Amino acid sequence: MLTHTQSFNRLKKEQQEILDFAVLVCHAIPNIKKTIRGEEEGIPYFSLANPDYFSKEAEDRIKKLSKHYKENLSKYLIISSFSFFEAYFKAVIEEMMDFHGGKESLINNVKERHKRMLETIDDTVILDKRKLQEPPKRKNKMRYEKHISQLQQNASYRMPSELFAAIGAKYILDLVSSDRFRSAMIPDLLEYGFLMDLNSKINKSHDLREKNLKETFDSMRDIRNRISHGDNPTIDFAKAMDYVRFLRNFAIKIDKHLIEHFFVLESSSI
Repeated sequence: MLTHTQSFNRLKKEQQEILDFAVLVCHAIPNIKKTIRGEEEGIPYFSLANPDYFSKEAEDRIKKLSKHYKENLSKYLIISSFSFFEAYFKAVIEEMMDFHGGKESLINNVKERHKRMLETIDDTVILDKRKLQEPPKRKNKMRYEKHISQLQQNASYRMPSELFAAIGAKYILDLVSSDRFRSAMIPDLLEYGFLMDLNSKINKSHDLREKNLKETFDSMRDIRNRISHGDNPTIDFAKAMDYVRFLRNFAIKIDKHLIEHFFVLESSSI
């Protein structure tokens, strides 16, 4: 049995590399500042090492560059972690399609199974169905409820809304595989396409504590877009780290949900 998808394992590695880089920067900048102070105070053995790839800058410029490093690092954490998550979502859907033999195979499985059910309706189903094939009348409410309940309990019958499953599967899989896909679509695809509950609240920071999964994702996407469009928002480092943790936990929830309900073989053809 799968515990995590390959897509999640890649995301986990990428997210860890982001955090490792943040740790490195948060160690390096204070030490650079300490070294510059030591040089300025004439303490022996305090001198800046030559940088990789760049010419050594004047200390005044290094001090200026390091002044707002937390704000800049916060922006880069938001952009990179969100991009990796967006790539994960597309990759995990493609991995699910491959699990089922490819997109066309998965869509065809849904379509053919529902078609077979349309063609093999037994007499008891027909009797209940006929009672529901009339314009609704309030006086017949209890009778409708009885026959609806009996149809819903019959494993050989699909209600009209369920028959849209094939077009729903085709739309979702075609969309995620296309250039039309946008990250803004992820919450609705999860909620309505994959029936995932997005109401849980998993954040710890004060600003995000009351936001559920969808609200937090939309909030982070908005900040990512503002950064990308040059609006230059100020982002607290602690809040940026909370967004990074949120995406990790969100991905864990998505992966668990998809494995439990959608990584289930429907065909023995391999």
